[in-house]
Amino acid sequence: MLVVLIFLGAYNLVFRGDIVSTENVIIPKENNAFKKGSDKIFVVAEEPVAGAVINKKNESILYYLKSNGNAYESSLNGDVKRPFSKDNVEGLVDVSWSADANKAIIKINNEGRDIFYFYDHEKKEGSRIKDNVDNVVWSNVGNRIIYKYFNPDTKERTLNIANADGNNWEKIADIGFRDVSIAGVPQSSFVSFWNYPKSGTETSLNLVAATGGAVENIFNGKYGADYLWSPDGKNALVSSLEDPNSASFKLGVIGREKKKYQEIGNSSLVSKCIWSYDAVSIYCALPSGDELGGATLEDYQRKEIFSKDVFWKINVKNGKKERIVEPEEITEEYDAQGLILSPKEDYLFFTNRIDGKLYGVSL
Repeated sequence: MLVVLIFLGAYNLVFRGDIVSTENVIIPKENNAFKKGSDKIFVVAEEPVAGAVINKKNESILYYLKSNGNAYESSLNGDVKRPFSKDNVEGLVDVSWSADANKAIIKINNEGRDIFYFYDHEKKEGSRIKDNVDNVVWSNVGNRIIYKYFNPDTKERTLNIANADGNNWEKIADIGFRDVSIAGVPQSSFVSFWNYPKSGTETSLNLVAATGGAVENIFNGKYGADYLWSPDGKNALVSSLEDPNSASFKLGVIGREKKKYQEIGNSSLVSKCIWSYDAVSIYCALPSGDELGGATLEDYQRKEIFSKDVFWKINVKNGKKERIVEPEEITEEYDAQGLILSPKEDYLFFTNRIDGKLYGVSL
């Protein structure tokens, strides 16, 4: 990943190694360690990963190994993979990619403290992003980032936009809560943000232009709610608790302009779903059985409990459900998160919260 970065002499040797060219380097799966791509559910990476993303240009999937930060590119069916970086990254937590999958925001944990770095894979250049920043996401306008900043002197929390390296920043809005979720609204210049979902807490979904201005509250009244925008930016998938202290989830859809909420009638979290490219359907991992067994949302977020998922495709307009993996084809336990869809919608990928591995589903 990053070659060697020296930030004011204090953070050298966080990243080490050389960039490995992807050209003509193909590594077949050894000793049949990976399941064949013809299986309905197959393993892409045999150890915990971070930052899995589709490279639409190459029709491949990129990911990092959490153990050492080495980065790989895999064919969509999982048959072959190739390294594109063998740099070691200590304390790797997560990776967020730009739309073209050429640039990345890398989150590491250093002695309990989260630190963010920017890296350009084409230029092979990187830099550290300033302190007191968290929850960094990519904007929909150019290669800029949006993040929450906490000012330790004034105690103010603000939403900001900046160049990918953190420079040339501008304030977008004030934030009235500590833990925030941020997402750009596709096909628009708007940014959405809401308080991080918690049991017993009503969630407020807000919109603001990336250039700043008035903040518009477009939806509230749901507890422990989380949101996932459709590819056209017209609707957001909503997951929320049945009541403030419930462990039962429900899915619904809220329109960005009409702001009308429609319940879908299935139980899951938006972190277990992904929209189809035509914005008509969602692919979801639905917890089976007694959902979380009476545990709280926070128990699940802390990974104190896990769900056992089944996989469905759901039409959000008429509620029609289609099973995409038959029960007899689910031979292991999966608690899916971070779903991503191949460009032709012939593969669905997810990270299993139970073992951290990257899996694919042949659709």
